[in-house]
Amino acid sequence: MDHINYLKTIIETMIVGRDGTGTPLNGKFLEVYPRPAEIKRSCPCACLGHRPGKTTENGTFIDRNLNKDDDEIVLTRRLYDADGVYQIDFYSTDIYDLIEKDNSYRGFLKQFMSLIAENSVFAAASDARAIRVKLGPFGLIDTNIVVDDVYKAFCQVVFKDGVDEDTTVPRITGATINDGGVS
Repeated sequence: MDHINYLKTIIETMIVGRDGTGTPLNGKFLEVYPRPAEIKRSCPCACLGHRPGKTTENGTFIDRNLNKDDDEIVLTRRLYDADGVYQIDFYSTDIYDLIEKDNSYRGFLKQFMSLIAENSVFAAASDARAIRVKLGPFGLIDTNIVVDDVYKAFCQVVFKDGVDEDTTVPRITGATINDGGVS
């Protein structure tokens, strides 16, 4: 959910209209890819598409913390590195929502790409671990194949995340754990 909430926040609250005010995509981020007729009714809108990602086994310890009573240590081990890949498709009946007609504004695609680049790391809501985000392929679908006057731009986004496991162990009384080991 962290990935989807991140995308939803950027698309619905941070992308502004051509006049620099308002958020034309507010409430128009469709998390389940709709049928073509719904896309046309919802324009302008953004649709989330899931793409195959990849996982690789890891197994290294990535963090340690004392619990609130200081009598136990919580060790976090990264079991798998996981790349979550999504494609955001922007649709509009006005091509100039997606690309710039002049230098007086930035289209949805450029704004989205800039916001991802400026916010390339964020904290997960559940445990505050850092999740990295990077841009993938992007572009505008050839306007010669436009159907029903609906234009499309797309951008893939890759989330560098993982599957973690916490293990709680008792703290050794009288010992302090620091970066150099036990003292």
